[in-house]
Amino acid sequence: MKVNCSYIDPVDSSWVPACIEFCLGTIGNILALVILWVSRRHDGWRPFDTMFAGLALENLLSIILAYPFIFKRYASGFTWCYSQTLCDFNSFLLVNNHLSSAFLICAMSFDQFLIINEVGETGSSERRNGKRYKIIVVVLLAASVSISLLHVTGLGSSRLFYPGTWCYLDFISQTTAERDMSYFVVSIGTLLILLIILFNVLSFWKFYKNPYLRSSARYNETGRNQCCSNMNVFVMTISAVFIVLWTPFLVLMVVAESDPRKMKWLEVWLLRTVALNAVIDPWLYTFLRRESLSTIAKYLGHVHERHGYTELDSTRR
Repeated sequence: MKVNCSYIDPVDSSWVPACIEFCLGTIGNILALVILWVSRRHDGWRPFDTMFAGLALENLLSIILAYPFIFKRYASGFTWCYSQTLCDFNSFLLVNNHLSSAFLICAMSFDQFLIINEVGETGSSERRNGKRYKIIVVVLLAASVSISLLHVTGLGSSRLFYPGTWCYLDFISQTTAERDMSYFVVSIGTLLILLIILFNVLSFWKFYKNPYLRSSARYNETGRNQCCSNMNVFVMTISAVFIVLWTPFLVLMVVAESDPRKMKWLEVWLLRTVALNAVIDPWLYTFLRRESLSTIAKYLGHVHERHGYTELDSTRR
């Protein structure tokens, strides 16, 4: 059993960071999904929208399913503790959230590189097969779920970490199974980070090397190439944020000591740093996709205007 609350000191921890993460993450991801749903009337379901919708939905489900147990731990005054089953479930949610985010951001980076390469060669970007991208999202999420289930089905184990509010893949134990599993997850994460960096560097190079793309991004405010420019900025930004927030935790998984009390503060704050991805991503989308907010405003204005005409007609009758 890896669930052990005996070393936890409840005085050392505050519920405020978890509460902020939950509120901002829930509101942000719901808002991003609403923007995507409303924007489909104008833009349709573009490949990027399909992949980001998968990311936002996965983030939202992870937050909604994981945080109630965290709050229960705080609300009990640190007297309630996870069972092994709940610890495995919480561990699966967190590992799956991190891996699925990496897979989807990598896929968005690769797709953006393909779009920029296509625009650079033909002067336009054709709409891609939306059904194909839905299948890609499902496959990536299924791959993430399969990998995340390995450590709770016997190839590794889950462990309760300080302050007893979260469980994760056991990367502290020095047994062969636990170390091999943690190295496997770190290897996949490192590979995905390297691919994300590669695709974004290539996209940056392709975009700014081509004078046609630069002039289109500057002067064509309503065309498809302007959208290509906006998406390029967003994908690069979300990729940079993900790399900066997740890399330190991957390093921790490799260098962590066997005594959890020596690194408990570092562990909990690095995990909170990784969790910020699910909070920051939807807000980046909201602020960097201003045309989406404009679409919602126009849609609401149209509904209000139509409602006003209905009332006017009813009074005439």
